[in-house]
Amino acid sequence: MSNNNFLEIACDIAERYIGLYSPESHKWDWGEAVLMFGLIELYKKTKKNSFLEFVRKWMDFHLKNGYKMREINSCAPAISAMELYKILNETKYLEPVKTVLHYLKHDAVRSVDEGICHFGYPGYKFASLWVDSLFMFGIFLVRWSELTGEKYGIDEFGSQLKIFSEKLENSGFFLHTSGWINVNQEPNI
Repeated sequence: MSNNNFLEIACDIAERYIGLYSPESHKWDWGEAVLMFGLIELYKKTKKNSFLEFVRKWMDFHLKNGYKMREINSCAPAISAMELYKILNETKYLEPVKTVLHYLKHDAVRSVDEGICHFGYPGYKFASLWVDSLFMFGIFLVRWSELTGEKYGIDEFGSQLKIFSEKLENSGFFLHTSGWINVNQEPNI
């Protein structure tokens, strides 16, 4: 099967999906963010406006009605906000980008070796590093560096990749689990 066939199939699936569901019915969370990321990438490849409009309406809904930056899963939607900013050049889409940057720099719970914990909300008792966290904040950080030329994003992602690989590989679980939890260590201690 050629790449064009894969692209055609992806577009068919996306068009069917956005015909069935409203953008406003999607939460501000990681699963919805993966969907929106896929639609943005399809838009960039095909220039089909319906994909961009679905993501734009979803983002505008959350900008109007609010969203919570509570943990790593809340970071992923900002990837689409950044992409909307790059495509549409509307500064309102930088709001969630700045919120996530602040969270990652100042509020994210970290393990003793500075790994950004997956569950980073007050009251969570254990340090936890999950492979999927690298997606949730990694793409965001790398694209932030690409957009701005600032080294923070790429440097932080490089540091996190090293911490995560050392922790997950050294625990003997790298090929068998997506996460690491230390029940003996409270975060930021």
